[in-house]
Amino acid sequence: MTIGIDPGLANTGVCVLDGGKPVEFETITTKPADGDVTRRIDLIAQRLARVMCEHKPDVVAIEAPYVGTWKRGKELASTASNAMHLAEIVRQLSVIASKFGSEVVMVKPIDGFRALTGSGSGNKARHVQMANLLMPPHLPKLRKTQNHLADALGVAWRGEQKYRLEKSELHKGGLFRIPPVDTTGGVDPADYVAEMREG
Repeated sequence: MTIGIDPGLANTGVCVLDGGKPVEFETITTKPADGDVTRRIDLIAQRLARVMCEHKPDVVAIEAPYVGTWKRGKELASTASNAMHLAEIVRQLSVIASKFGSEVVMVKPIDGFRALTGSGSGNKARHVQMANLLMPPHLPKLRKTQNHLADALGVAWRGEQKYRLEKSELHKGGLFRIPPVDTTGGVDPADYVAEMREG
């Protein structure tokens, strides 16, 4: 089982793969009305912890934050702020996934695009189109605005590929893991978030 994540403060895309095939998609949405940035990141982390608890993935693939360098002035300041928010989301999700015993695999955006479309180019609409062509018949087609779910699918596929390579005889010992916690007594995802805040 693999979970692919396209992190974002407003919309975080989640794709669950079983046997290499998508079986579930979810969008985690937060708004300014939900609280400050710290609170919104906590809400994302709590929801992802519940998804991981439900599916118990072997691999959690997360799209690595990417920040362009072409913006200037206020746009650059906004981009830098968004990058810090994304970095914190990724940090929390990586720790939670590792505590569930999952392998954490970081995937570059361009590699997720290539897994989905066969190339590193193309716009978001193209990614959604390709995702829909590859979608199993029992799952609803993605809307044009759901590019974060298409990205999560590409990240999940690429992350699963990287995991298999790392586990092969030629690529041993390449992934980082925190020993899994005992979940037999039930897991409260909020505990993980509180623990990270205290740390």
